[in-house]
Amino acid sequence: CPESTCLDGFVQTLEWGPSGGAISGPGVTGVYWDPASAGVGIHTLIYVLGTDTASCSVEVTATPDATILTEGPFCANDGPVLLEAATAGGTWTGAGVLGAFFDPTTVAAGTYTIEYAVGEGVCSSTASATWTVYPAPEIPYIGIGGESLVADNTGVAANTIQWYTASGELVEGATDILFATPVDGQAYTVLVTNGYGCSTMSAPFTFISTGVAHASPSDWRVWLDPHGALQSNQSLDEVHWMDLTGRHIAAPEKGTYLIARVRSGNQWQTLRMVWVP
Repeated sequence: CPESTCLDGFVQTLEWGPSGGAISGPGVTGVYWDPASAGVGIHTLIYVLGTDTASCSVEVTATPDATILTEGPFCANDGPVLLEAATAGGTWTGAGVLGAFFDPTTVAAGTYTIEYAVGEGVCSSTASATWTVYPAPEIPYIGIGGESLVADNTGVAANTIQWYTASGELVEGATDILFATPVDGQAYTVLVTNGYGCSTMSAPFTFISTGVAHASPSDWRVWLDPHGALQSNQSLDEVHWMDLTGRHIAAPEKGTYLIARVRSGNQWQTLRMVWVP
């Protein structure tokens, strides 16, 4: 039998014997077999010599289709994108390509050509696609401006800004650099989106009001001992350490000013203190 091949495979010369008989089947013309004429499928070729018959089967597969299905553009901070083509199992090449993924974070903003090849020899196909990677905004950060929060590092004025709670709830109407009505003890994030539609989210930031008074009776005292350990004349059920911007920290450091937010039962205190060994 001829070798199995694809629709675009070469025309093959048939061999048989003893001579004197006739061979027939899909794609057979005289002493040649043409896979394109046979079509996709498994075909039976028959050789008849007198009263004797011999047959064999040969398969024709579709020629691989390298058409690239993945579409751009992408943002420079997008996660890895799975690359897909009409026929799987081929090889991807190009800047930002990692196996079967394209990772925009590994290339600079710009335009890139990605290539895909599948199959071997005459039964192969190649394709290419050109994608644009747009710049993403820098990561914004949040600071305190009096009793308000201020988003910084937000880029050009044309960028759009949206505030959220740390749990992902959109803060209605909070679409400016200045967020004037934060809630004491609530954590927030800010999302910046540029003109390309690429967005970057800040880290969560907990707002601690500088006007918060002790919420406990005057007999509840909290202080730092010389070893940096928090002491209290009541049992402490919850302790949060923050720097003066409201960012959470693991523990105080020597000589640093910080905020301690502590709970005893249903009472809270917010204190400014410094560890002086």
